[in-house]
Amino acid sequence: MLCSLKDLGLLHYFLGIEVHRYAGGMYLKQTKYIRDLLKKFNMEKSSSCPTPMVTGKQFIAKGELIANPTLYRQAIRALQYLTNTRPDITFFVNKLNQYMSSPTIDHWQGIKRILRYLHGTTNLCLHIKPSTDFDISRFSDAD
Repeated sequence: MLCSLKDLGLLHYFLGIEVHRYAGGMYLKQTKYIRDLLKKFNMEKSSSCPTPMVTGKQFIAKGELIANPTLYRQAIRALQYLTNTRPDITFFVNKLNQYMSSPTIDHWQGIKRILRYLHGTTNLCLHIKPSTDFDISRFSDAD
């Protein structure tokens, strides 16, 4: 059995990732995905915050457990997918991921903080550009 292929043109949207091309490269962002995520967790009308986590915040495995841990797990999974184009939240999502077996109210507040941060930064994107330089570039803000 032979299958024919159909050319759909340049990629613009795939699996929740929006692709915007220009002469020097492309931008990948998940604006619609973030808006859908905020709506799913009833955070679309929340106020935004400037950072995904409070500086110096320590999470512990003790505290009052949340009533619906399934909701917490769904939020973590959704945020993990979002880290494909939003590396700025990766550390915090992975930190909260450590408490999936028994999330507390404090952990849920951490999820809500990340969602509030995303609410104010929906248009941030990942910039990809071609390069002949094969050195890996990295940035760090190590105070």
